[in-house]
Parts: sequence; structure tokens; C-alpha cells
Amino acid sequence: MDDISSVPFVMLRYQNGKGYEGGTVRVVVKQVQDDDDLINYPLLRDIGLNSRFDFTISDLGNGQMRFTTTRDGQTTQVNAPIPAEFAGATVRFQAGDYNQANKSTNATDGAKVIFHELVQQTP
Repeated sequence: MDDISSVPFVMLRYQNGKGYEGGTVRVVVKQVQDDDDLINYPLLRDIGLNSRFDFTISDLGNGQMRFTTTRDGQTTQVNAPIPAEFAGATVRFQAGDYNQANKSTNATDGAKVIFHELVQQTP
């Protein structure tokens, strides 16, 4: 399988505003490399800005991934199939803050994220 490390196929997203009042954290999994075919997996609702939570991505070794969030002692898990187009491919992990707005609508537009720890575990 080819190296497709430039294509982010799993993304953690926070949205607040129209349709996402209170703040929503979800995982978005692209299904193909060159299209907007994706599946949304909601993980946390009513999470305010500056709220701390833990997030884990696990490869279950059976063609499935598990996304886990923990906040205030409450854990949510969602399993999702690894999309066929990405199965067996070399991919990379990248953590950052990527504002998705096409244009600024006011002086408070922008984003900030604080990572307290990033850990890679191998089986």
C-alpha cells in the first residue's frame, strides 16, 4: 500500500455555535482520500471552552478503531471501521490547532488548544 501520510483521515473537532450550542467534540473519519465523504462520531456534548478532557485513538487490530474520551470521570467510547482506502497504508499522527473558518467574521475569531501530554503506545 502507498504512503498517504499527507491525508488526515481521522480528525478531532470542537464546534460551538449554530447547531452545536454548549460545544461539541466529535471525531470525523474520512472515507476516501480525495473527497468529502466522511462520517461524524459525536463524543462530548455541552463542553465549554477551556474544558479539559482526555482523548485516545486505538487501533484494535481487527480493522476497527476506537475513540475514547474521558471528562469528569465519565468515559465515552465509539468504535469505527478503518476505511478501506486507508487500511494498511502508512499514515502519520499530527496534533495541532487548525482554524477551519474561510474568513474572519470578528476580532475574536481564532482558536487555541493546550496539549497536556501526547503519548504513543505500541502493542
